[in-house]
Amino acid sequence: MKSTLDEFDISLDTTSAGRGPQFRVLILCENYAARDQAMRHYKHLTEQIEMECVLETFFWDLKQASALESLLEAIMTANLIFVAGGDGSELPVEVQSALDVGLSMRRMEGGALVALLGRADVQDRTASALHSQLEETGRGAGLDFFPGVFALSVREPDWTFESLHDRAERMTPTLARSLHNRVAPIDYGITE
Repeated sequence: MKSTLDEFDISLDTTSAGRGPQFRVLILCENYAARDQAMRHYKHLTEQIEMECVLETFFWDLKQASALESLLEAIMTANLIFVAGGDGSELPVEVQSALDVGLSMRRMEGGALVALLGRADVQDRTASALHSQLEETGRGAGLDFFPGVFALSVREPDWTFESLHDRAERMTPTLARSLHNRVAPIDYGITE
């Protein structure tokens, strides 16, 4: 199994392959906040169906434009596709093309596309360009479309590049001393 930080495969309950049908989920995330929201929904999904089927899940960072063949395969076989990102964002052209091609080559009927879009004002219910684009893509492929909105933090980070740099300069000598001045472990009287 090929695994990187941007793309990885999780298989749940694969030891009991005879337990039920296989259910594939693809989660496309733009950033960590969007990924956290998608994971909340995914966790709820696993609690509902993990005992009834074999669940196979693929995560994909929307900024990752390499290995699009793997993404295309995941799109073609997914029962459920989450797209999570900021409401004002746009899908990268490569990802939108992979979605269009993959959905047109699907090997199964049915399925769903879930759009989890972050907004500063969750009370605003107007459809964004990304919402409309995803709805059109999903419905054009015969998928059910489910929109969702989550609150995006508009708070500025409480750190600056300078504060990170200062901390790294302080911590690097401490870490270097710890790594290079190894102390032999205490055996506490245990003999072999």
